[in-house]
Amino acid sequence: MKSFCIKTLGCKVNQCEADDVRQRLLEFGLSESRDFLTADIRIINTCCVTGRAERKSRQLIRQAARCEGRPDGCVVVTGCYPGYERKWIEKTEGIDKVFGQKEKRQFFSWLKTFESRRKTRVVLPAGHGGRTRAFLKIQDGCDNRCSYCVVPLMRGPSTSLGSAHVLAHARVLAESGRKEIVLTGVNIGSFGKKRAGVKQPLVHLIRALEKVEGLERIRLSSIEAGDVSEDLIRLMAVSDKLCPHLHIPFQSGDDQVLAAMNRRLRAADYLRLVDEARKAVRNLAVTCDMIVGFPVEEERQFRQTLSFVRQVRPLKVHVFPFSLRRGTAAASAYKPLAPGVVKERADVLRTVASEVAQGLLQERVGSLVDVLCEQREEGWWTGHSAEYFKVYVDSREHLHNQIRRVRVLGLRKEGVFGGFVGEDRGLLPALGGPATLS
Repeated sequence: MKSFCIKTLGCKVNQCEADDVRQRLLEFGLSESRDFLTADIRIINTCCVTGRAERKSRQLIRQAARCEGRPDGCVVVTGCYPGYERKWIEKTEGIDKVFGQKEKRQFFSWLKTFESRRKTRVVLPAGHGGRTRAFLKIQDGCDNRCSYCVVPLMRGPSTSLGSAHVLAHARVLAESGRKEIVLTGVNIGSFGKKRAGVKQPLVHLIRALEKVEGLERIRLSSIEAGDVSEDLIRLMAVSDKLCPHLHIPFQSGDDQVLAAMNRRLRAADYLRLVDEARKAVRNLAVTCDMIVGFPVEEERQFRQTLSFVRQVRPLKVHVFPFSLRRGTAAASAYKPLAPGVVKERADVLRTVASEVAQGLLQERVGSLVDVLCEQREEGWWTGHSAEYFKVYVDSREHLHNQIRRVRVLGLRKEGVFGGFVGEDRGLLPALGGPATLS
């Protein structure tokens, strides 16, 4: 029996696509190996959205190509990087197959050559293993042309999966025990917009998903502010399943920088949206992406971004130092800032974001939250609230994949700790350390 191992870099979309490949190979009768360097088939699912992701992709490619553990094995490079640096990959000795994002059909046709007569029925959807949360891809590609972003060049224009396909996949996930699904894509706000006949297609899809039996939470991955419609906010305000959480790529809090980035909205638009959404949705959590060190960003504009973050009060900020990507408009129009300046600004923004998050979490002390328990960590059960902040619970019970109501008692690390309603008083002495399983 041949073995395979997949290494995936980059976004949740990449992870979903790797899970799909994994499921097919398992169904074809192959076995999954945890040892990348000794597997018969080694697949590197790459990313090139930043210079760091590119370096990691190259490192994995070199590592797989040099491997001597399986001299007759097969090394395959897929994902976004082949569209960015195909010549380098093809010149690398030891690489057998290369499939870019625009060659998915050829990739899956090639996978079928490993199909065994003795097929295996995979009960759990691919790649989700013992996880409580599953990512469900609904869309790919992007029609926006942000000046810094290479993704549209790699993945092409926006395309949507059919609603029937999405619903069928969601039912399989729910039947296998997943309590929460995260709708993901390159730009999920554009889901279904090119298909006539359905108003607010993303909202329509969410309403259909709410009817899937066994599914208790629906979460949105990153969504552009311009795609957060009034209908979506209204649905989030009343839904028992759609999580009160918006992850929005603001990217900057300065209008001049946003204009140079070719972003559609400006800082005031973002602030207005967040204010209206928070008024409508109880306990709404906002998380975001921010880019620091964009070439036109001067100290004044950076300070404006810091002020913006303090006004928005996001629960989490994913800070990305600007990374020049060949082929983008920014690459030909601007000269990058000094790396030291970019790093310093990234560190400052992370510090401010952490202070804001700690303030928000402190405000939740004493409140009740529903937590999807995921795993034991340093003796505590950990999970996430519907708003997507991390919760630690000191309990001897086995809580995996259970949703339990917890009273927040205090802050712990990057999240909070608490106890089950009715048990929280007994937890107060446990601040020195968690209980151990008997």
